[in-house]
Amino acid sequence: MRSAMLRIIVFLGLSGLMVAHGASALAASPIEERFLIMELMDRYAVVRDLGTPEEYAALFTEDGVIEFGTGRTLSKGREALIKQAQQDEKRFGTFQSDDGKRSSFMRHVISNREVKLTGPDTAEGSSYVMTMINDKADGPHVFSMIRYQDRYRKVAGEWRIQNRKMVSDSGNPELARKYGFTGGGGAAQGPSRSLADPVVAHPDPESLFTSSNKALHRNKQAALHIERELLQCNQWDRAQEWMTDRYIQHNPMATSGLAGVKRLFIDILKRPVTKDCSKLTSPVVAVQAEGDYVTVLTVREMKYADDPSKSYTTTWYDTWRFVDGKADEHWDPATLPGG
Repeated sequence: MRSAMLRIIVFLGLSGLMVAHGASALAASPIEERFLIMELMDRYAVVRDLGTPEEYAALFTEDGVIEFGTGRTLSKGREALIKQAQQDEKRFGTFQSDDGKRSSFMRHVISNREVKLTGPDTAEGSSYVMTMINDKADGPHVFSMIRYQDRYRKVAGEWRIQNRKMVSDSGNPELARKYGFTGGGGAAQGPSRSLADPVVAHPDPESLFTSSNKALHRNKQAALHIERELLQCNQWDRAQEWMTDRYIQHNPMATSGLAGVKRLFIDILKRPVTKDCSKLTSPVVAVQAEGDYVTVLTVREMKYADDPSKSYTTTWYDTWRFVDGKADEHWDPATLPGG
């Protein structure tokens, strides 16, 4: 009886010790934490190539960020990460592999991993990434060599990517052009499909060319005439009404001076004149005026280089400096053809 009681007491004592020290016994060591983060690095590559957009976004914290080496943000937050992955799927497509699982034509191969713990729930790390593309013409090719520079945070006991910077070291420009990556420098250069919401014109553009300030209103009205009578209706024989004789031009395809501008549109471009010009129909987005300057933002529709049947929208601007109610200087984002 005594031996039985003794065994029970010893068992209960050991159980108490296990409960008392359970938390510390289950706590991961620094080596184990580093291993879990490296496992996250590898899992990213697998999910990026074979997983769903939701699985991809779940590898990040709620405020997770992916940015390029230049500092430009590609995606920020779970919803944006899901949208990015969905757009990539739409752009490149997915297919069913031999084992019945979803797959893509791209593979991310992670190597040279380094991890540094910076706190109980934070860490930094880096890795090399070789991106392979299964080119339909003649099989797999190395597409790019980039580096991931990461910050990690532990959330509810699980490590997640908080910030990932993609630094491009080299890429295959021929494959970049073939598969529509801009810049020709590899995957880190960014996608060639618009990620932004479409640019939308104002429903009543002429209402934007007014101001309670008399001087600003005068300049805005002159800008309205330039947009409507000149740029929209091509009544360039009236250009002197709203432009000075010396009209300084910063568009690289046009010369300065009113005479040169009129010659460009009347004699060289020979754009047809619209006599009935009572309403501005150009897709104006916004008009800003300050001091002697007026800037007009308009919708610009662009064709995709790899598929001209599809297009996206961006924003064009014209900025004028006015002197006595006439445009004396002009800026826009035009470039030389092929530049």
